[in-house]
Amino acid sequence: MISLECFAETHHLSLKKDGCGDHVIPGASGHIFDGYADGRLGVYVDGESPKAWTYARRKLEQTGMTIRQNRDVDGVAVFDPANREQARVAIRITGARVRRMAGPPSPAQIAPRAAFADRRRNSLIAA
Repeated sequence: MISLECFAETHHLSLKKDGCGDHVIPGASGHIFDGYADGRLGVYVDGESPKAWTYARRKLEQTGMTIRQNRDVDGVAVFDPANREQARVAIRITGARVRRMAGPPSPAQIAPRAAFADRRRNSLIAA
């Protein structure tokens, strides 16, 4: 059972609060949300047209997600967050932005930082 916070951390996604104060993972064309007792997450897709929603719905169904709401241009599907393929499709369909994670600094970055810190430290001691 994976919570929404754990899912967001695992996939480097940002959490926001919606109008009701619930945590969601926002995207350009929908969001991923929590709220199912069996540990599954929901994905809301807001298609710009009926054709866009039909394409998104087919993609969701192909990966084994269950469609809970099917309207003209939007809908909701439920997926297992432990299933990597379903998680990847949910992130891609909603347009959720992946946070870039900085890697460790290289030796070329460390040397100038250390020199600056030494100069700063010496100027504070002298003052």
